[in-house]
Amino acid sequence: MPGLKETLARIALRDDSFISSLQGPDINAIDLDGSICSLVRLAALIGLDGSSASFVASVQEARNAGVSAADIVATLTAVLPSVGAVRASSAAPKIALALGFEPDPALEENDHWSNVRR
Repeated sequence: MPGLKETLARIALRDDSFISSLQGPDINAIDLDGSICSLVRLAALIGLDGSSASFVASVQEARNAGVSAADIVATLTAVLPSVGAVRASSAAPKIALALGFEPDPALEENDHWSNVRR
């Protein structure tokens, strides 16, 4: 694996073969263990307002890496100041359902829950 400076340069230059070598669910970033890497991916997904299916896959990856449900929710709260309330509130029901939580009946009227189920 190249050094940090070379890694940044190759990504910045869009070195497709290098970037391809870094992608995939089984490939972890430099010096990150599987649990940390899965939480970083989840954080990125929150910022991108990913689909429900993407959240299910990301949460499953994290759980398979030994991440607790509490740490998954903590990741959401940790990125909230950076991504904003709109992205975080969009991600919350998707994460809840991915963790197997049933929607709160009081939230059923909220469009987020109905959109997640589609």
